[in-house]
Amino acid sequence: MKYAKWMLAILLGNLSFSAWADMDITPAEKLYRRSCATCHGRTAEKPAMGKSKIINQMSQEEILNALMDRKNGKVNGGGNTAKQKLSDEEVKILAAYLAKKP
Repeated sequence: MKYAKWMLAILLGNLSFSAWADMDITPAEKLYRRSCATCHGRTAEKPAMGKSKIINQMSQEEILNALMDRKNGKVNGGGNTAKQKLSDEEVKILAAYLAKKP
């Protein structure tokens, strides 16, 4: 019984730590990590599939236009499916967030 109490305490502690660790992450960063970081890198520092422009070197307008063109099917590529799942508002949030990345 004592073992079970300790395990429960450890599990609850880990859960609360995880929630606390995510508190500093903005909604835009969560969206980027979920939808983009796998291919574009954690700080938008690499070309996806070795082909795309490096996002953290683009302006907000360039990012917005690139996302919308892919979302609307004007440009074909591996990331179109992920971009088509984004709402127009999410695209705007991502563009603003990414334009501020170093």
